[in-house]
Amino acid sequence: MVAFHDPQNDEVWFTYPRIGDSGLNLGVVVLKLKREAVGYKDFFAFGGVLTYPITAGLRVNKASVTVPFVFTATSLDERMFSLEGNQDDDTAFSCFFQTGLSPVGNAEVTRLLYVEPFLERGAGFGTIDVRVASSFILDDAAGTVSTPQTVDLTLSPVKTVTGFDVRARFMAIRYEWTSTSNVKYIATQIRGGEAD
Repeated sequence: MVAFHDPQNDEVWFTYPRIGDSGLNLGVVVLKLKREAVGYKDFFAFGGVLTYPITAGLRVNKASVTVPFVFTATSLDERMFSLEGNQDDDTAFSCFFQTGLSPVGNAEVTRLLYVEPFLERGAGFGTIDVRVASSFILDDAAGTVSTPQTVDLTLSPVKTVTGFDVRARFMAIRYEWTSTSNVKYIATQIRGGEAD
C-alpha cells in the first residue's frame, strides 16, 4: 500500500492491491479532509481503480506551493504524475452510492411499493436516478439492480414517490447521477408490503 497527503486539496490518497491485481496498487481511496472554511464539515471518501499502479508518492516544494507527485513502475510504464492542476473542472463524472442489502419484512419475500428520497432541491440542481437493488439469497454483493426512476432536483414537490415493482427478501437503494448535478442526500424512506 502507498499513502500520500495532498495538502493543497486537503486529501489523503491510499492506493492498495485489490484481489486479482497481482500485488500492484491499482485500487485507490481518496479521503477528503474537513475544511469547514469552504463548506466541508465532515470527512468523505471516494473509491476507484487506477490505470497505472502507484509505487511511491512524495511532496515537492515548488515556488512556495507543496505539490504531490506519484510514481508508477510496471514493465511497460515508468512515469511520474503531478496531482496539481484543474484540467477536469468541466468534466462530468458518473457518480453513485448504494446502501447495503438489508433484510426487509423479517427477511420474508416483500413487495416494494415505493421509495421516497429526501434530497435537497434548487434551481440548477439537475437530476438523479433512483434504483432498487434486490436479492433473495445474497448471492451477489451488489444485488439485482432495477431500471432507474429519474427524480428532478429542480422541482420542490411536497412528496416524491418513486414506484418500483420489486419483490425480494433483501433490498438496497442505489442513487446515480453525473457530477454536473448538485446532490445533497438527507435520507430515504421505503415502503413495502406482503408479496402476492
